[in-house]
Amino acid sequence: MNPLFTYQIIVMIITLALVRYQIIYRKLKKSGKRSKSNKFVSAESVDSSFKRMDRDRKKHPIYYFIHDVYYRIKHFVKETPLNVRTFLQRGKRGWGDSDVWGLSHYLSKTISETVKHLKENNHGHPCGLTEGKWIDILNEISRTFDLAKRMDENELYYIKGQLRRKKWQKTVDGINKKCDTHDRCMTDEEIKAYERGFDLFRKYFFNLWD
Repeated sequence: MNPLFTYQIIVMIITLALVRYQIIYRKLKKSGKRSKSNKFVSAESVDSSFKRMDRDRKKHPIYYFIHDVYYRIKHFVKETPLNVRTFLQRGKRGWGDSDVWGLSHYLSKTISETVKHLKENNHGHPCGLTEGKWIDILNEISRTFDLAKRMDENELYYIKGQLRRKKWQKTVDGINKKCDTHDRCMTDEEIKAYERGFDLFRKYFFNLWD
């Protein structure tokens, strides 16, 4: 087959697919418009939105295939320069511009991992402590910031009080069921460990060296 003819066929197919994409996109955008007066989004409205999205995906598989591929490519093209810049900035000054967009998450992850590394590679301990006690303290600090990271990612919720936690967990369970997630409220033990680890971090801050 003539290569030029094959190329023209491919271009024509892609063009028709894009035209179809635009037509369906406009229909879906029009059908998905909501009143600007709806300030509160209920669980029922979220559930109906998910169901509508599922129906649309089954009804227009080609559209959503093109849609997903397009946005993955767009995301890759957009994020790659940022990731490279962040990598270079971290190497030069220890943090990147994008890290401050979620500084609590970046610091929680960094402190948890570096304290864990310190524990596994330490060559001493503060005066007045045994090596075993110091290891226990580092474990508690590392765990605190691991919990903080999970809280920042909305995997865990810091809710005090049994009654209040029970009501909150009921809401979280409803979201988990609709969104296929596994988030939950922290237990009393986790809350105590979280707070104790912060106290130890403050107390032994200047002892975190090797």
